[in-house]
Amino acid sequence: MSAADDPDDGLTLDPGQTRDCVDPWTYVEFRVNGDVAPCCVRSGVGNLATQGLAMILNGEPVRALRAALLGGALDRTCADCTMRAPTTPAALTERVAQLLAEVAVPPAFEPGAYLRANPDLAGKNVDPIQHFLAHGRFEGRRLLPGPRSVPLTIEFDPESYLLMNPDVAQAGREPRDHFLLSGQYEGRKLRSRVITG
Repeated sequence: MSAADDPDDGLTLDPGQTRDCVDPWTYVEFRVNGDVAPCCVRSGVGNLATQGLAMILNGEPVRALRAALLGGALDRTCADCTMRAPTTPAALTERVAQLLAEVAVPPAFEPGAYLRANPDLAGKNVDPIQHFLAHGRFEGRRLLPGPRSVPLTIEFDPESYLLMNPDVAQAGREPRDHFLLSGQYEGRKLRSRVITG
């Protein structure tokens, strides 16, 4: 039985109502096939194999879903949802406005440093703050330019690697080759020596 069939469940929408759902603004779900979904009951609105996360989260399917929720013009997935209670479009609009007002750049954000840290933005006449809020935070953009203050060099130690990965030793594999071909992708323990300089 769907929510529409049970008028006493507290989830049935009256005409002009919408769902009290801010998921398309605050939530993202990653599926094992790379699909990205804006809630737990909706199918994917993009795939990470073909699009960047920022493009998906700001793309037409998500914008259309947000507009539908704010306007009370819900598709069957939202209308039948049993996860969110009914509300008015005006109340949802006010809630979303409050949430968006809370989104801010980190306290130490410096626009010039952000542009220097991301040289691909040079000459594109972008507002660094708006770029960070709309794209950079989803793309994992650097906030500060330059290397670490103390560069680190990892020196591979074959004996430690074999000690930490006895199955590699037992198989008679050459430790450096194993690490380069598969160990680093498997998250193998390295127990490397770290040299600063």
